[in-house]
Amino acid sequence: MDNSQLINQVIVLFIIMAVGFYAKKKKFLNITSDKGLSELLLNITLPFMIITSFNIKYEIEMANNAQKILLYSFLIHISLVFISKALFFKFPKNKQQVFRFITIFSNVGFMGYPVLESIYGGVGVFYAAIFNIPFNILVWTVGVMLFTGEKDFKSMRKALANPALIAVIIGIVLFVTSIRLPIPIESSLKIVGSTLPF
Repeated sequence: MDNSQLINQVIVLFIIMAVGFYAKKKKFLNITSDKGLSELLLNITLPFMIITSFNIKYEIEMANNAQKILLYSFLIHISLVFISKALFFKFPKNKQQVFRFITIFSNVGFMGYPVLESIYGGVGVFYAAIFNIPFNILVWTVGVMLFTGEKDFKSMRKALANPALIAVIIGIVLFVTSIRLPIPIESSLKIVGSTLPF
């Protein structure tokens, strides 16, 4: 990857942020529209982008890489659960919860996908979606327990019902079986998925 390509994408990101700031300043956007746009992007647009990134021919090398990434991701997140406990155990409980959460769970659920897609194409989104499987499961289980102190299995159901995780499961089925979506469906998913930044 060329460094200039990465720099260009960072510049694009800042331009998009500037446009959003201007729209907010001019009151084109408000709390209601912000919430609606976030829900649209997280529950429809992002899952569509993930599904299209898996709609490729099965390759044993990619499957092996995906297994390694999944294992590494689980090891990283589980290790951070214990590391964060050791780092912040002297903090007051309310601060400890926050610091542990932000140590374990990085902000990888939204902006990372379009950045990777713009630089690496669908393959980047494919691997990112695999890496985020443990994140999506643990953020609604361990993450919830950090703040509630209770082992709430309802949060596990919420984790499994996460649109991004459902999209990954659908994508894995498409990838493993090498089923190609009909052109009208594939095109529709791509168009909607491309409404993410970049």
